[in-house]
Amino acid sequence: MQTLLATLNRRDLFDDLRTGTSIGTILQKPPETTYRGIGNFLLQIVLAYELSIRLPGVHHTEHETISPFVNAALETSKRWIESVKCHPVPGNTGQVAFECLVQERQIEGLIGFGEAIEWPYLDEVRAYLKDIYRKREEGEMITTHLWDWLFAAVLPGNRFVFTIMAALVSASPPLFDFARRIYSMVPGFATSSIVLKDRSYWRSRCVVGRVLGGLEGIEDAAGWIGPCIAVESPDLELFGWVRVKEKAVPFGLPKSSQVKDTWENLIEERDRERASKFEPLEIPEEPTTATEQCEILSLSLEEIPPPMDHITRPPRPYASEFIARVTFTVDHESVMFTLEYNPSFIAAPRCLHGPHAISTSQKYNVVKISDLKEQTFDKSGEGDLVLVINATCQNGEAVARAWCAENGRHAVVRRGNDICFGCAVNMAGSEGLDIGCLIWSWAADSRRAA
Repeated sequence: MQTLLATLNRRDLFDDLRTGTSIGTILQKPPETTYRGIGNFLLQIVLAYELSIRLPGVHHTEHETISPFVNAALETSKRWIESVKCHPVPGNTGQVAFECLVQERQIEGLIGFGEAIEWPYLDEVRAYLKDIYRKREEGEMITTHLWDWLFAAVLPGNRFVFTIMAALVSASPPLFDFARRIYSMVPGFATSSIVLKDRSYWRSRCVVGRVLGGLEGIEDAAGWIGPCIAVESPDLELFGWVRVKEKAVPFGLPKSSQVKDTWENLIEERDRERASKFEPLEIPEEPTTATEQCEILSLSLEEIPPPMDHITRPPRPYASEFIARVTFTVDHESVMFTLEYNPSFIAAPRCLHGPHAISTSQKYNVVKISDLKEQTFDKSGEGDLVLVINATCQNGEAVARAWCAENGRHAVVRRGNDICFGCAVNMAGSEGLDIGCLIWSWAADSRRAA
């Protein structure tokens, strides 16, 4: 087994499948253009599958001697063996033909994804995918992203999310023009979202997707949010893949756990602190249902000028980044937020037999949606103040998320009726995540915050 591991770790022989390398790209490259290619890839698959058979009963991701480089090959080999059969091409030495063993599943999955997000070209997709495997064998060119999907050669995670949408675009004849221009993407373009003429679709983990995911009636599927409102851009006509510039928001350690080694030590220390000083408890009164009327008005993108030394640029918008701004009407007044940061929204867990009491030292401040734009939030770490955004009105959660994205604040999100107000405040406060912000939302469903 050590020989297999040593061979599979040969980066001079094998592609790193973690980097989002398209299997279709590897297999369609002419052998003379790279020292890697079909032969090396198939060898990588065979060796990785042999290693998976010899591994002990524990899952290979838990095996200490397996590198992430090899683990990606193991995951790929499992999918490849289950989904693809290889045949030598008669009369062509060294040429290999590939037969998909899961054709019906892959086509149904792609069409099902299109149905879930209300794809506007679904009829054209169905017609195009009919006999697509036969047409490919007869020489019809398809994009590598569609190839990856049709042959189930996609690893889970970020690459899967991008590939399923790229495959759907590639199977939509009205979009063939920019579908085939995906090859001009710059590094990191696999995190892009897509803008059409009358609607847009956003990655659920990008800032626009996180904010619009708070709107009522918005659906999510396979890591995508949509269909969403059409994009406005005064300086250029946007149609295709777009990337939104966003800043990460770091997580700090909760104050109560910064010097603790284990969860048990944390509990013991908390109990000692409570025993040393008596803190009366009280059941807090949850916010009343908000009455504001909130609707999304517009979503706009402003192109960021390229660096002065960037001489050659692919056609817009393929290499561009954009600043996103969203405008809502709150009680018939327009409120605009610049989505500068990409915070996390954490779903509040269920509590039992509430309502529950909290310490009187846990302070909180309830803010209405109509007062949110002017709200400042300076969490210095002194005290336990939690900002509670009363987002129980229609689409109030989306407005609250937009405020968080403008100010760079993570938030705990309460939806439904599964957690009491006291437990939700504790989760956002120093007794929990210590992020100091709670979006007190209400929704008929119990979707988890993105």
